[in-house]
Amino acid sequence: MANKLIQRLKVNFKMLFCSSKDRSIRTSIATLTPKRMGWANYFRHTGVKGVFEKLDG
Repeated sequence: MANKLIQRLKVNFKMLFCSSKDRSIRTSIATLTPKRMGWANYFRHTGVKGVFEKLDG
């Protein structure tokens, strides 16, 4: 998977968390989940599991 796509995902997540400092965790997760699931579904055949494991750790 292209590093450019992974970097874009990281930037999107970072922007979400930086802009949601005054929001509750529940609201942040509700916003993050569809983005994460959409990204994972789109790239499901390219080894996304490993990418998410790297992002978690």
